[in-house]
Amino acid sequence: MDPIRLYMKDFCSHSETEFSFEDFNSSLIIGKIKGNDRFSNASGKSTIFNAIEYALFNEAQFSTLERIIRKDTNSCLVEMDFLSSLDNSIYRIRRSNSRKTGTDVRLFKKNGDDWEDLTQRRASDTEKDIQKAIGFNYKVFCASSLFVQPGAENNTQKDFGNMPALTVEKRKAVL
Repeated sequence: MDPIRLYMKDFCSHSETEFSFEDFNSSLIIGKIKGNDRFSNASGKSTIFNAIEYALFNEAQFSTLERIIRKDTNSCLVEMDFLSSLDNSIYRIRRSNSRKTGTDVRLFKKNGDDWEDLTQRRASDTEKDIQKAIGFNYKVFCASSLFVQPGAENNTQKDFGNMPALTVEKRKAVL
């Protein structure tokens, strides 16, 4: 699975943010509050990763899914486009959460210039189709994409540790 685009509207601290992953091969996320990079705590860096987890797996690092909705708004939306390595197709997952109506998930597949709606009648069936398109589940995603220090699994801000400094044996143990 290769990410292509991430869009967030009223998700946590982000009023509206869009990323094109096609613009870079790797990145460093630096937070700034009011244009000052000396103040980066709570600027929304971790929220980007939370939005990816939410879009792909309906998982959020909060006590309730309602907490992902930005303060003073009634709903949030996250869209993620990705290239599936399983069938070489482009998919879009659209998840929304509303204080009034709850959550909604939609799955689309790019067909030429259009998006074919693959959303099933039951959300659980759509979730299964999403997992098929992604090619792995949430547990595999966390184990392969996130470097979490032992004991930090329940923290809201994950400690990614210092993987490059670890020995090969210790890296294997973490993974």
